[in-house]
Amino acid sequence: MGDKMELIVLLLVVSAAVMGGIAQVLLKKGMNGVGSITLTEMTKQFVRIVATNPYVFLGLLIYVISTVIYLAALSRGELSILYPIIAISYIVAAVFAVLFLNEKITLIRWAGIITIVVGVVMVVWK
Repeated sequence: MGDKMELIVLLLVVSAAVMGGIAQVLLKKGMNGVGSITLTEMTKQFVRIVATNPYVFLGLLIYVISTVIYLAALSRGELSILYPIIAISYIVAAVFAVLFLNEKITLIRWAGIITIVVGVVMVVWK
């Protein structure tokens, strides 16, 4: 695979990861509005929740788009390299959770997130 192709694949998978992290935050914001719900209730009310909650709807839509982008990346790259890059979504989700959901992240959790970043760099590094 040439350098240009590798860059395209890297951009695809990073885009998918960022979108996946954003989707998770939207889904959480939407479900905060729904409140605590059991799996049985969620199964019964899924269509209604998706249809009436714009955050859940948008989160699912972005997640589907990110999956399509990831599939395009998988068709061109190696799973053992691409899948760890998806861990970038953890970072995106954590940062946006702090910014938009007012979640608190402890120092030890930030250390874990930094460890994930270091691991991704090690996997991608040649």
